[in-house]
Amino acid sequence: GKYGAITCLDCDFERSRLVTGTAHGMLLVWDAERLFVLSEIQAHDGARVTFVRCDFDQGRGVSGSHDGRLRTWDLETGDCAGTFDAHREIISTAVVDFDNARVVSASDDGDMYFWHLDSRVQLACYEGHTDRVNVIRADLERNLVVTASNDETARIWEATSGACKGVLRGHTQGVRDVIVDWEAEEERLVITCSDDRTIRLWSFASLECRAVLEGHENRVTMVRARFDRAPRMMVSASTDYTLRLWNLETRDCEEELCSHSGRVLNFIA
Repeated sequence: GKYGAITCLDCDFERSRLVTGTAHGMLLVWDAERLFVLSEIQAHDGARVTFVRCDFDQGRGVSGSHDGRLRTWDLETGDCAGTFDAHREIISTAVVDFDNARVVSASDDGDMYFWHLDSRVQLACYEGHTDRVNVIRADLERNLVVTASNDETARIWEATSGACKGVLRGHTQGVRDVIVDWEAEEERLVITCSDDRTIRLWSFASLECRAVLEGHENRVTMVRARFDRAPRMMVSASTDYTLRLWNLETRDCEEELCSHSGRVLNFIA
């Protein structure tokens, strides 16, 4: 449509509010029930919006773009509250903790920053990745961040200092996704998936690879798991047109879902 392709979104189903980012640099605030655009925000001067997260309770949002900038917004007025512009390349992903006013952001060159949401002051720089960071997982109460990158590694960081606590090496192509069992009382598990068609299970503490799960015939794009049940189960998606259901205790694939006629890039679990 006139706004350009939708490239990212965030939604609050209870409030029936949706915010989308577009290829033309705009943020659109929607009534998600009536599918009506409530407001248009000229967010990034024509540069593709790659990331948006919102606090719908407080009417605030954060966006990132191909212009290398992250901006904070008043979603009610459309006013820009400020810009974080330390990145030099396209913003690839970010994590926002609205309650504690903290952001971890990353870009296509592997640069990562920890910064204050309200003041936009840089609090830490994470140095180590040498290529695009695809995913950030964070538990800021535990002061931990885990990332996955096209440099074939995942990394564990101390959030506030930016110190790298460990590197997960073993994949032979870019790491597309990473998830963490933050609540584990015994050995904490990290799971990664990669363009090399494999899924790897890692020990958070020792950084050792505990298992390599094979079966997908092309890039594995995403993984999601239920760690709060027995047995622990995981679903993976791939550009081989399938999803697979895995038992994390036996490491077996219990079911393959083959109904898609194209690449599976995302799902909700």
